[in-house]
Amino acid sequence: MTSTTVMETPPPSSPSTPGPAASPQPGSGVLDISETSKVLGPKTLENVQTTGYSQDFKMVASHSTGSCRDGTFEASMVQYVSTYADPTAGGGAHASGGFHFARPSPVQFATGSGCRPKMTFHHAGNAAPPSDRLAMWMIMGLGGNTQTSQGQVGGGFKTLIERGNVRVLGPSDAGLFDVPAGFTKEQ
Repeated sequence: MTSTTVMETPPPSSPSTPGPAASPQPGSGVLDISETSKVLGPKTLENVQTTGYSQDFKMVASHSTGSCRDGTFEASMVQYVSTYADPTAGGGAHASGGFHFARPSPVQFATGSGCRPKMTFHHAGNAAPPSDRLAMWMIMGLGGNTQTSQGQVGGGFKTLIERGNVRVLGPSDAGLFDVPAGFTKEQ
């Protein structure tokens, strides 16, 4: 599934938008937003059956004037998710370290007071990893750059999470967490 949407940015909701100091002049430009997701298929990791997912998100601001700034922002994630329940699902942050891309709100990209870029949104794919399942392997990356009066400034990072020795505990494992013989449990 592929779709493209073009929209105008509404006025900023608050004059106190955090970030770099705004130019005294209103601005315009072009903001191109792309989101791609796909299923990578099954893979066995540490004897655990998983399904792989890939998600990419990219914003490119160009032709900026006034309070707008040229630049890019990118986020990517590849993960292999098991059928095991995530121990923290429903408890807030994902223990798997995962995040899920959501369609951006145009208001989020009013990059300064008066900045109103023309936006184009491209979406391809419809694969979303289940948020309540344990990821056995995941790599996430964030990066980007922006144009300043001193030139282009940017950076990024990637992080890898890999799990091993995962197994389902059953009745025969009941004693695994008991106090060993010869030790006294403190009260």
